[in-house]
Amino acid sequence: MKLEIIRGTTMSFLLTIQNDDGTVYKLNDEEKLIFGVKLDPEKGDYLIKKIITTENEQDNGYIISLKPEDTQNMSFKDYRYDIGLQTPEGDYYMLVSCSQFIVNKAVTAKE
Repeated sequence: MKLEIIRGTTMSFLLTIQNDDGTVYKLNDEEKLIFGVKLDPEKGDYLIKKIITTENEQDNGYIISLKPEDTQNMSFKDYRYDIGLQTPEGDYYMLVSCSQFIVNKAVTAKE
């Protein structure tokens, strides 16, 4: 799932998790989703990292929100992101595999 954002803007999206049988999966209080963005998925620190918990639940999914400061200093490039589910037992499931995260230019800017 490719994501595109205009540098320095706000973007939110809803991630719905489904079980193999098609029912909606709900996080328990000790589980968390990890949204990460890197230039190179195999090296370097996260450029953006968001931890999503039950507090972010909305409409059978989980809101992942990016603020202007998350991308303000990023170059206009093609980055990579993914989203994983971490359990308290130490299991880790990849929900969205390594995909494009594109930071685009804009003509107008926040004043």
